[in-house]
Amino acid sequence: DYYHQVKHSYTGTLFWRPYIPLGQSNRFAIFAEVQLNFVGSQSKLVAEDGVIDGFQNYRGSYAESYGGSIALQPGIIAFVTNNTALELSIGVFGVGFEHTNQVRNQVETGTTKQSNMNFRVNLLSVGFGVSFYL
Repeated sequence: DYYHQVKHSYTGTLFWRPYIPLGQSNRFAIFAEVQLNFVGSQSKLVAEDGVIDGFQNYRGSYAESYGGSIALQPGIIAFVTNNTALELSIGVFGVGFEHTNQVRNQVETGTTKQSNMNFRVNLLSVGFGVSFYL
């Protein structure tokens, strides 16, 4: 079989990051970032079955998916200048869900729902970053 897939995905994120300065110079601070993520996608998967009665036969599926999550990422930040900072963060909490509707061969339909929760410190999800403030 020859499979062909086309997928369109979109993502949106809102976040809130309060700072608590360490010391009087305000060069170092800790933060606790709260993220609200929205995701969605559409995908088509087509397979060629070969020629039947002189016509090319195809089978495939179409899926629409949407979901969201909320996450907490504490970290520390060091301001190099007034507008530039280096930061280190780590994910410690997250809750998410995803809902998918699928149609196969324009006849059969199916729905899946999945959710996940994360309450542990994941040392492999350490984020290093450079931030520029306007």
